[in-house]
Amino acid sequence: MSPLDRPPVFQKRGSVFYVPENSQAGELITHLVASDEDFDVETISYRIASSAYQHGDSPFAVGAADGRFIVNGLIDREKRALHRVTVVAETDSSPALVATYQLTVQVRL
Repeated sequence: MSPLDRPPVFQKRGSVFYVPENSQAGELITHLVASDEDFDVETISYRIASSAYQHGDSPFAVGAADGRFIVNGLIDREKRALHRVTVVAETDSSPALVATYQLTVQVRL
């Protein structure tokens, strides 16, 4: 691997987040930032990799350009109290270099 082939690295250390059940759409859960010596933050895009959270009515979303992981819709604790979501950071190089980050979201009353 050459020095220019290093994948991005997520800066976050914590991976468990507690979110109230009554959270409104758009509320920030965490701001994910991935970077690398070889790339600017602007050349990295983010997406949810977990197939259960890729549909339009997913309770969570991530900003493709800014890594803001937010509440996207109704969070029902009785239906599901624990969510494990994998987010991918991907460079715009060819081939793309990727890093993954798994978040655990615990829904609270």
